[in-house]
Amino acid sequence: MESSTDTHAKRCVGCLLGAMAGDILGAPVEGYSADSIKSEFPNGPLRDFFDMRELSTFKLAAAEGWLEEENQLKGTALTSKLGTYTDDSSGIISIALSLLEMNGLHPEHIAYSYAAIWKMNPDKVLLTS
Repeated sequence: MESSTDTHAKRCVGCLLGAMAGDILGAPVEGYSADSIKSEFPNGPLRDFFDMRELSTFKLAAAEGWLEEENQLKGTALTSKLGTYTDDSSGIISIALSLLEMNGLHPEHIAYSYAAIWKMNPDKVLLTS
């Protein structure tokens, strides 16, 4: 029989993985309203990886010349590979690492953890929310 500590730990890991999976799958439409998402995906909910360059807003920006220079997009979600997480998952990772390291909630240490993750790989901190 599993202990309550083991069950709690598994639930915590499940929550973290579920949140990160949602972040990865939802990255293409981060910041979109529910109506905009329904308009962009009339055949139903987004349930798989989606190339952000297929979104109408990206196509409009390209057609209008807003994306003339490739450097304008470097390091943004629009140039990311499928399955790339956003700043939301970086925050989740930062909180989890800090909770483990400090054995409790310490907001200043969470900020330190987030900065440390950003320094390791700034391309993973893609969007602001």
